[in-house]
Amino acid sequence: MKKLALSIALCLITFCLTAQNGTKAEGPGPIKAKEIIDYLETQFPGFKENVKRNNGLFIDGNIISIIMNHNGFRITGLKWPKSLKQSKKYTYRVLVVTPKDDSSIFAYKIQGPAYNPDDGFNILNTGQELSIVAASVEESGQFSLQQSPVSPPFSDQVKIQVMKDGTEIFKRVIVLEKKRYQVAIMGGYFYSTLNNPTGLTRHVMQPARPVPSVTPDTTLIGDFTKDQRKLTVMAVFHPIKRQSGFAHKKGHLSLGFGIGLDEDLFQDLFLGVNFEFAQGAHLAAGAHYGKHNVLANRPGFKYGKDPWNQPFDNALINQQWDLGFYAGVVIDLRVVSSMIGIRNKFSNSEDNDQ
Repeated sequence: MKKLALSIALCLITFCLTAQNGTKAEGPGPIKAKEIIDYLETQFPGFKENVKRNNGLFIDGNIISIIMNHNGFRITGLKWPKSLKQSKKYTYRVLVVTPKDDSSIFAYKIQGPAYNPDDGFNILNTGQELSIVAASVEESGQFSLQQSPVSPPFSDQVKIQVMKDGTEIFKRVIVLEKKRYQVAIMGGYFYSTLNNPTGLTRHVMQPARPVPSVTPDTTLIGDFTKDQRKLTVMAVFHPIKRQSGFAHKKGHLSLGFGIGLDEDLFQDLFLGVNFEFAQGAHLAAGAHYGKHNVLANRPGFKYGKDPWNQPFDNALINQQWDLGFYAGVVIDLRVVSSMIGIRNKFSNSEDNDQ
């Protein structure tokens, strides 16, 4: 029993020392992380200083390197990023350090949505993919360095996969963060309880029981006598900074201030709360303060119901400010811009095919 316990303890100690050195024993003994880093310094002069400056990440010019040993393990002292800043200048590659006598065949896949230069929404999630069977190999001393081809720049995320002799040894998704913002410009379509009667005309009211000898009353009818519809543009404030093209996961509240799209841009003001139900699309509700048409001396007139038995002229209409409530939908204008870009892309593709 004591011999069994001693054997287990020795195994645990060996495992811990191996993990600390950043690799798993395979072939002629474990490879120490320091030896690998020293080797990489010979391959890339200034490697150590570069890694120190970039907090554990090796960025060679504009190439971001994902470095691992022959078993797909991270090397102690080096970093695998979870997220990076999205940029058109950044490209990606995989570096695998193997023992010189390792004859394994490595395959790589680097993929992601094609870089979107306008920093907008990636509606169709279209992308580029780089997939290759083998990589360039450089031998020096006790190690070999295998390099995947360099990928193009991506948007939103980069997916990296490494296969060794047909078996996956590494898989990782790196999130690419876009510029963060708190204010967005959106277009909307609202229903408002604040009426704005236009096109008024007299209309004969038909009594429930007509009397031949009695002339029926007339009333006024027209457009927007009970409520109105408005196209709007809004500035939307997000309490927490976010990045454009974010992956929508759940509802998000924001504050919106907008104006109606009329000849007089500031005769309809909207202030309320937005609830995001899909990426870039929001339900909106709040207060509508605006100018609207009212009958002189008859501000509470019920159109189509109250009698109006005198000639009507538009000079009898006044404008005054009142409060109502609105509800509707607003769309981030970058979504519209992205959709237009996609349409143009498809149109150009169809023209080229002809």
